[in-house]
Amino acid sequence: MNAPNAPATDPTGPLPVAAPAPDPDTDPQNTRTGRPPVLGTNQRKRLVALINAGCSRRAAARRIGCSPATVTQTIARDREFADEVAQAESNLEVQLLQSLRNAAQDPRYWRAAGWLLERKYPIDYIPNPPRHYSAVQVVELFTATLETIRREITPEQRRAVIERLGDLLCQLEESPRRK
Repeated sequence: MNAPNAPATDPTGPLPVAAPAPDPDTDPQNTRTGRPPVLGTNQRKRLVALINAGCSRRAAARRIGCSPATVTQTIARDREFADEVAQAESNLEVQLLQSLRNAAQDPRYWRAAGWLLERKYPIDYIPNPPRHYSAVQVVELFTATLETIRREITPEQRRAVIERLGDLLCQLEESPRRK
């Protein structure tokens, strides 16, 4: 039996609550050395909120007063922040798709359904204009053409063609690049 004034030793009693960890961006006792992060906690929260509202990463970065490259670099270094940004972008995508699907339920807005089908399943729902070839078809045609040429010309002619193609490649590398 416990003595009347003895402290209770009930192991099921409440555990002491630990103090929350200090915020490294605002803690005056922060002993971290080196350059402080460019994006503080508040800026990160604002950026995620702007993305949730529909801004692109670039527009959100401009709005909080930093470079889009800073946002990209911070995302690359901080996995938790990267996950928050990805979640915000995913939430927005789901909201927008749901809005589009809701609009498509009304026969007056049938174009919303067509638009969504064209973008979600372009191979099946975008009509190809005449003489339109996919990248895969172009590569297949080019490969078949080269193989046909290889079979039809002599080794001397092949060497001459390869030399001429090399000259064309050099000319292409020397020409000023278009912007």
